[in-house]
Amino acid sequence: MIDIINLSDWKKMKEIKEVYERYDKHISKDGREFRLLVEQYNEGYFNHLHDDFIAHDNVKGYKLTSDPKEIERSLNDYKKRGINQLIKYCRGMRARGENINLQLLIEETEGGI
Repeated sequence: MIDIINLSDWKKMKEIKEVYERYDKHISKDGREFRLLVEQYNEGYFNHLHDDFIAHDNVKGYKLTSDPKEIERSLNDYKKRGINQLIKYCRGMRARGENINLQLLIEETEGGI
């Protein structure tokens, strides 16, 4: 379904939903279905199956790109969100009275990737 949208330029979720509706496909209010398709598509980039990547920007939307700078900005957002989630996890575990060693947790996670 990702191929029905021309992402050569930035498209916001509103525009993407409009295209999907023309094909009698619907995306929920939060856009989860489309984001899952983006994740699946980008797996091909991670596995070196293709050189393009669907980048996301909170202001501009989504764009299919092979520009290294746009890809890096999008990947940095993954890193920032991942670190923020990990910090919240640790804070929550400490609130439960468990001592979490963040460095050890990161090392354990990297070993599983």
